[in-house]
Amino acid sequence: MNQYFRHQQKHNSLFEKIDFENNTHFQSLLLEDKKEMELELQKHEQFLTVLKELKTLSIKYQEVISLRYFEGKDNKEIAEILSINEGTLKSLLSRGMEKLRQKCNQI
Repeated sequence: MNQYFRHQQKHNSLFEKIDFENNTHFQSLLLEDKKEMELELQKHEQFLTVLKELKTLSIKYQEVISLRYFEGKDNKEIAEILSINEGTLKSLLSRGMEKLRQKCNQI
């Protein structure tokens, strides 16, 4: 008997040893993974939609929203980077986020 067939027989016997209960458990794990992957895909699609809509806003809103939510900068850092006061920054963030929400809700 050649080596391939011995190897194949070994694998077949391993698969035959898997009982129905383990097979059901394995299928449930696959189903959970599928659900997780679908959720991740939905999140990714939502992210792309938000990013696309963000690019339609004026540059002043794009800057503050990107720095705050994509780069994780705090208000003080953003105000320093953009050379604006924190009050102005808060207004820009608030207005920009409202515009972004409206655009995303229209989709």
